[in-house]
Amino acid sequence: MTTYAEPERHAYLHPPIDPHHRDGVARILDALGVKAGDLVLELGAGSGRFTDVILEMGIRVLAIEPDPVLLAGLRTRLAGREGAVFLPGTIENVAAEDLRAASAVVGFHVLHHLDRKSLEGLADRLRGELERPTFRGFAFLEPNPWSPLFPIQIAFTPGMRFAEERGLWGNDYPSVFGPRGVSVETLGHQGLIPPPLARRLPKSMLPAMPMRTPRAQPFYLYRVIGSVLRREPPNA
Repeated sequence: MTTYAEPERHAYLHPPIDPHHRDGVARILDALGVKAGDLVLELGAGSGRFTDVILEMGIRVLAIEPDPVLLAGLRTRLAGREGAVFLPGTIENVAAEDLRAASAVVGFHVLHHLDRKSLEGLADRLRGELERPTFRGFAFLEPNPWSPLFPIQIAFTPGMRFAEERGLWGNDYPSVFGPRGVSVETLGHQGLIPPPLARRLPKSMLPAMPMRTPRAQPFYLYRVIGSVLRREPPNA
């Protein structure tokens, strides 16, 4: 997994939390059937901006972050918050009993930072959970590689580097996950309005995320990659 050369200078990793973030997180967790009281494993929690939103929903989080600088900031940001557990490293470092306790695996702007070896490790850990009745799937919110706005953002945002974002265009998830017995697809798209503008609008004016759209959608800023295994938790 990519770790940032100078994470303390990556100011763009710490935007304010707003309806734009809350709406996207809520729709993804709803699609997975995750409810208050459940535990999710968040891969690459980073600055904790999405972790914060998940916790606000009453959902417990095992937050994993490999970058020591970001992990320190994450611990500081969420210090004292109930329902949050922090773990350095990647999903390979997660104990089997912790992974079995999770209802789903999620990540936000992290999947394209994984190299092939890390993606294979992720697929192997996910494969072991697919038949578990309490596992509802996995979903990763990613920048949409078909959007022409992200190359512009990378070029003009201080701290962003094409070398750190190259997996956005280079990673082929089906070719890695498929041979390991894990089905992965584009679950939907989100974000017709750029975040700076979305923060100025009321939630009622934010377009909903269509969960079933064709793979190529250049007008959306983000896509959701993953697999939904079961919409509702199994009966006791």
